[in-house]
Amino acid sequence: MPAERFFIAVNGGHTRSVACAISVDLDVINVVEGESLNFHTYPHQVITYRFDDLLDKLAHKVGVRLDDLRSCTEKIALSMPGAGTTKDQALIEVCLLRPEWKDHNKYLILDDTWAGLVAGTLSSSGTCVFAGTGASIYMNEIQGRQMNFFGKPN
Repeated sequence: MPAERFFIAVNGGHTRSVACAISVDLDVINVVEGESLNFHTYPHQVITYRFDDLLDKLAHKVGVRLDDLRSCTEKIALSMPGAGTTKDQALIEVCLLRPEWKDHNKYLILDDTWAGLVAGTLSSSGTCVFAGTGASIYMNEIQGRQMNFFGKPN
């Protein structure tokens, strides 16, 4: 097992999932892809299997067994479709966070729209626009200027 500890970021995605191991210095160590982890589209047991498969792929890429992955992880963040409600977050906890992930200080569950907003604007406030084709726009207000969806700020 490597001495290095890391963070894990998971994007559950509507059409596919991505897991990324990130060093404590914020360097990307490795990235893997898997099938969608959308609880609103697939049965819960299917999502649980897919999540384990995704983490198993990541464990292999970083050189540890799946059972040892948690001990190398500082914190895991799950960005999941529809995880904006307490009920959906509780369901994600029950189905995905095996006993070794249950320490509430070691995980974070967020809605994928909010995670996209923060990643796209580097802010926790702003506007999200979705085209329905997988294309998304995230923007926040520029001090003293109006945002125009169809061009540059005024």
